[in-house]
Amino acid sequence: MWIDATIRATGTVGGASSTIDRSSSFGSITGAVGAYATAWPGRRLALYGDALYIKVNPGEGEASVTDWRMGANYFVYRGAGLGVQYKYNRYRYDRDVLSSSLGGHVTFKGFQAFLTYKF
Repeated sequence: MWIDATIRATGTVGGASSTIDRSSSFGSITGAVGAYATAWPGRRLALYGDALYIKVNPGEGEASVTDWRMGANYFVYRGAGLGVQYKYNRYRYDRDVLSSSLGGHVTFKGFQAFLTYKF
């Protein structure tokens, strides 16, 4: 995986203007594993699930993404219907104890309902 980031900030204080430019690039070996499955237990009902796990070791830290979902689609009409799923996303970035940069994790999880279309 290769990451490029650029930040540009411009500000004016007391009539004086200043611009700050910062950019960084780094590459890292990425390990990923995933799976996907679909089953049709009925003519109009589709069950599915997928999972993905990615791990990266950028610089002095360790980062990972855990992403999975399980759901069902019921086709009321030939190509259109309703769907529900449970979705889980976790983003984690752990830094070395001596690092001055921030780390942490964020988790999003919950149920979703939606319209679905088959083409």
